Amino acid sequence: MKLNLSKLLVLVNILFIIFPCFSIGEQIRVDYPYNVWDEKELREIVKDYENKYSVEKSTEVLKILGIAYHNLAALGNREVAKHSVRYLEKLHNTLPGDIETLAYLGSATTILGRDSFNPINKIRHVSDGTKLIDKAIKNEPNNIVMRILRISNSRALPGFFGRYKFVEIDLEFLLEFAEKEPLLFPSGLLAEVYYLKGEVLKDKEEINSAQEYWRKAAEVSPESPSGKKASERLKKAYTQ
Repeated sequence: MKLNLSKLLVLVNILFIIFPCFSIGEQIRVDYPYNVWDEKELREIVKDYENKYSVEKSTEVLKILGIAYHNLAALGNREVAKHSVRYLEKLHNTLPGDIETLAYLGSATTILGRDSFNPINKIRHVSDGTKLIDKAIKNEPNNIVMRILRISNSRALPGFFGRYKFVEIDLEFLLEFAEKEPLLFPSGLLAEVYYLKGEVLKDKEEINSAQEYWRKAAEVSPESPSGKKASERLKKAYTQ
């Protein structure tokens, strides 16, 4: 199967998510923490990059710190989303064409809403943030990273914001996209899509169908984070 240039760039981007390390010159080793969800590891990344490198001069470091703080905030840590927003806003102002930055900025902004005690600010931050995420995906509809980000963000928001529809929209898109372009979905990434589909079906109390997708996730990539989580789901289901 031949890949055109745009598809090749998407594939390279996905490979950086799965093996997200590369060097810039001989000075900065860049690790984009897209899939890092261990709190201790995220805090070590933040400490390391804030202490070692010039945040003001490196767009790579701005992105690393913006994503790391975003993931810390998404794990439930309060008072850190503002750091993610600060770094990502600076990066967006410097590189307005980096659409992933726009999406992460949007997600971090919605988390500011979660952490705000003022109801008006809560609604404003969520409204502003979701608009940024939607704008990013409108600009790059085939961006797998941003689709998964919007799925997670939308699932975390209260139902009255009406965002859950995007969970199902984006999952169906990714499942269809995976069938059309399997080279863009390494096993670990495909397991994540299957696992999330299972979670959505669980939300809808369609447990048998959920188990089918968790089983797919566990089979396609048993050692990946999503494959392991799917296996745990199946174990719990069988012991209940």
